[in-house]
Amino acid sequence: PRTVVSGDQTLVLWGLETGAHRTQWKNSTDGGRTWQLGGVLEPVEFGTVNGGFPDVCATGGGEFVAATLFGDVGYRIALYRGRIEGDGVQWTGPSFPVESVICSALCRSYGLPSVACDAERGRLYLAVVRSEYDVYDTYQYDDVWFFYFADGVWHGPQELSDKTVQGSKVVVDPDGNVLVFWHDLATRRMICRR
Repeated sequence: PRTVVSGDQTLVLWGLETGAHRTQWKNSTDGGRTWQLGGVLEPVEFGTVNGGFPDVCATGGGEFVAATLFGDVGYRIALYRGRIEGDGVQWTGPSFPVESVICSALCRSYGLPSVACDAERGRLYLAVVRSEYDVYDTYQYDDVWFFYFADGVWHGPQELSDKTVQGSKVVVDPDGNVLVFWHDLATRRMICRR
């Protein structure tokens, strides 16, 4: 599960596998003393699934951003914006900051989104693992891509890694520095890029 706290508001998201992946949530408005079982982030397109593997951050001002996998053939990244109102969460979205899955000679799919909010600067950061494979589902590589949202516009992608990665995590430190971590399988090391 992924947890974020903003004042007395706490939001927890996790992947739920019930034949198809889903993202479910719970929320608390009293610092975690009591919890309300939320629901499932639903897809908006017929035939697609919300693929789970969520991450979440707080933007300040009571709003949260959730990033999940989304799709049916390969995955793209979906962002939902939520606000705790009463005992529940009101979600809007999804929006899609990363290009759709493309299949020609090679297919591109995205996985394991990581999202970080910088409430002080009004920015949103997104790191994703991009996988590429051929039409026979033969694996080619995984690399880390980085995007950020500022002044109403998405910027990126910026390719950060070699093509031998597993997972990624983006964080904003107290000084506003953006750090992206990933596991490099070729060197068997954790890499951090600022």
